[in-house]
Amino acid sequence: MRFPRSLAVFPLLVVMALAATGARAQTNDAGLPTFPDLQKLRDDLAQPPTSAPPSQGPFGEQPPVPSQTEHPAPPADAPSPWLITPQVQVSETVTDNAQFAQANRQADLQTFLNPSIGVAGDTNLAKVDLNYSPVLLRNVVDTSGDRIDQNLFGTGTFTAVPDAVFINTRASASEGSRSGSFGPINPADLRIGDRTQVLAYDAGPEWRFPLVEDATGDLRYSIGQTRFYDNTGAVLSSANGQPLVNTDISDGTLQDLRLYLDSGDRGRLIAAQFTAEGTRDRISNGGGTDDNGTIMIESQLRLSPVFQLLGSAGYEDLRYSNFTFADQNDPTWYAGFRWQNAEDSYIQLTYGHRQGIDSFAGQLHVPVTPLTAAFAEYGESITTPQQQILNNLNNSQLTATNVVINPQSGLPQALVVNELALQNSLYRDRDFRAGLITQNQPNLYTVDVRYEDYIPIAGSVGSDSYVGVEGRWNHAINETTDFTMNGGYFIRQQFDEDTVLFQTSLSRFMTPSLIGSIGYEFDYGTSNIGARSYYRDAVTAYLRKTF
Repeated sequence: MRFPRSLAVFPLLVVMALAATGARAQTNDAGLPTFPDLQKLRDDLAQPPTSAPPSQGPFGEQPPVPSQTEHPAPPADAPSPWLITPQVQVSETVTDNAQFAQANRQADLQTFLNPSIGVAGDTNLAKVDLNYSPVLLRNVVDTSGDRIDQNLFGTGTFTAVPDAVFINTRASASEGSRSGSFGPINPADLRIGDRTQVLAYDAGPEWRFPLVEDATGDLRYSIGQTRFYDNTGAVLSSANGQPLVNTDISDGTLQDLRLYLDSGDRGRLIAAQFTAEGTRDRISNGGGTDDNGTIMIESQLRLSPVFQLLGSAGYEDLRYSNFTFADQNDPTWYAGFRWQNAEDSYIQLTYGHRQGIDSFAGQLHVPVTPLTAAFAEYGESITTPQQQILNNLNNSQLTATNVVINPQSGLPQALVVNELALQNSLYRDRDFRAGLITQNQPNLYTVDVRYEDYIPIAGSVGSDSYVGVEGRWNHAINETTDFTMNGGYFIRQQFDEDTVLFQTSLSRFMTPSLIGSIGYEFDYGTSNIGARSYYRDAVTAYLRKTF
């Protein structure tokens, strides 16, 4: 296959022109160059965890103990505890394949208008982080692809009774791929017939109370929903009518009630926790109701200041209204260890039985060298797409530059897995992620490896899996100019599909509040369904103004 070269020439010319323009250097007190923009990126991508990994069991789907929202507070000298940041970005994209088509590839000029507003507040009564960023797309040639995408991520903790009663809220809106195989590609570029708007939100009260000495308790209730709009039915191939997605995707409602008691460190030797939790996951349109009741006691035995033995025993009752043969009534347990010598340096590994399966689980975040940190996490669970989206929402955080990240790894977090199909199913999910982050001014390097598979427990959906790797290099040329190169390669089991992404861009601060960028992107996909294969070149330039 011969790829067009003309589109690649244009960004090179612009890069040369921007690079030839002088930039004002910035130095510190010692006269050495500094890179504040790179430092901001480093702070976003490589910040330490905001809390310890979950202690309620070794399984990845369980959220950490409820805590007040962690977020960057406004500067101490700010005139108000509320920081409101409006922004607008205008992008122009020239592409030779606007709809990622295999045949009848249509070139187009695309205009993206992206206003946004960020809100960060930190008072005695409210802690809020929110970013709303809709995207308006207009095409010159194929106007059938014109649309408005809704993008939102927000968290809030509101105090009803100081140090005792709180209201926790979270919400997100994003685009998801119905048929999958778009893992590394920006959701803004999803095919018009393959994109589904995903709305997720969760809210509820929480009561924190003291027990004896340093023992504490936490009781909370939450109700969350996932809602889907556009392309929610079965999806067929445009080439031969072969099913790409067998079932609909329906709205879901998840309710959770949890009591958590923590003994605290008893003599700095032993600690214990008691958890009683009940959840109900109800899928609309005949999707059924899943009920889960769990009682669990956990303990940690500290053998040294940095090493603990972990153990747990409990019982659970799982009931599935549509698939009673999958019900489980089992004791649960796990055993393992935890090593931690700093807030951002720990290793935890456990093996146990829960939800009818035996499995390992673990988290790792350790410095390998003074410049490089490694991270890894693995977990298994029985879940649904609706429940998984809410779990991702509850385990994500918004940074100061409005990037949604996983606070354990510090890397960007997608709430919807765009590499696998989005459809009603009950499945065993196995999820692994690992990588390296290297900071060597003026460079930052990241490598991120992922594996996930769905093993159906019930329903007509088949098994599926993917493995992918992404890498990124960011180089601060000087105080005002950054160069970025990143790429990704994903392999999916279903339809034997491969996806390749390569991007490079040059960004420059023209003023402290105005940034311009020019970049080139190449996308390539193969599939045993010919109509799903494609290649695409695109050149994008944008201006972004912060007010």
